[in-house]
Amino acid sequence: MRGSTVVDLATGTGNVAFRAAEIVGAGGVVVGIDMAEELLRIAKEKKLSIGAKNLTFRLADVGNEVFIKDSIDAAYCSFAMMLIANVDEFLSRIAVGLSESGFFAFTSASLDSYLNPQIVRAASVAGVEIPPSNDRFGTRERIDARLKGAGLLAAEIHELQYGKFIPLDVAKAKWDGRFWIHPEQTLEGVTAETSNLMKLEFDRILAEEAIHDMIWFEELVYYA
Repeated sequence: MRGSTVVDLATGTGNVAFRAAEIVGAGGVVVGIDMAEELLRIAKEKKLSIGAKNLTFRLADVGNEVFIKDSIDAAYCSFAMMLIANVDEFLSRIAVGLSESGFFAFTSASLDSYLNPQIVRAASVAGVEIPPSNDRFGTRERIDARLKGAGLLAAEIHELQYGKFIPLDVAKAKWDGRFWIHPEQTLEGVTAETSNLMKLEFDRILAEEAIHDMIWFEELVYYA
């Protein structure tokens, strides 16, 4: 909407922020926030090339943002909600910052996306308990409950399936048994022996599930 104030959280290279700047026009304000300096550098260079005067980029951890009451008409966060540690507090701060007619939009993958079930099973066999990376927003019900808990109404939740069958060797390469993204649990400190065991079990599970050396790679995305 023309003249609106928009915050693009975890803006990356600013794709959403640039589009928002076009929509709100010269009378509006768009702020893109991210903690990745290299991505922001790219965004700022693009801004200079097109001269978007209603758009600014700022280096910061979006999870620590505090919003002035009724100061935001729209906030957006693409695939970064899973990385925010105190996500309930974060949502509550967004609720405070939104204007009366304001809205918050974000995306999240399902619990079963990105081979999460197979990874969790493989870790469990090795004695390591890890949650699915998308556990906090991985279903419609979880999204709705989390937003309500922060005083936000989930007006719309859409889902799109981007999944496809991929070759078994490509699927196996998706996880090395050492890296995991979750604000409450990482694989730091896990021994090399345990990591190797998890990787072997992951590969075994995929081989068992494969159909003609192909694996279904789930990528179900919720747009809330």
